[in-house]
Amino acid sequence: MKPAPYYIVVALSAGCLLLSISSIWVGQSTRGLQEVALKQRNEIQAELQRRQAEVTKGNESNRIGLEILKDMAVAAQKNEKIKALLEKNGYSLAPATSSTSSK
Repeated sequence: MKPAPYYIVVALSAGCLLLSISSIWVGQSTRGLQEVALKQRNEIQAELQRRQAEVTKGNESNRIGLEILKDMAVAAQKNEKIKALLEKNGYSLAPATSSTSSK
């Protein structure tokens, strides 16, 4: 082999080696970035789940509170202390209507 083609082949081989090494390096750095992104995504999902649980608890508490108020309103028709307590806390009661038919 003459010297000129030899040096061209060596230079091309060295270029291929450098490109292979740089390709491996880029792949490794990309993997690290993917791991960081995955960790951040998992943290965000955990936070969203925690917030959704809080919203669900709030909705359930609201529903239970309304049911308790309804029951207290029914009890207030017969108990003046409960009626006074509800009025003291800003709840006004409608006059009782007779919804039962006489037998």
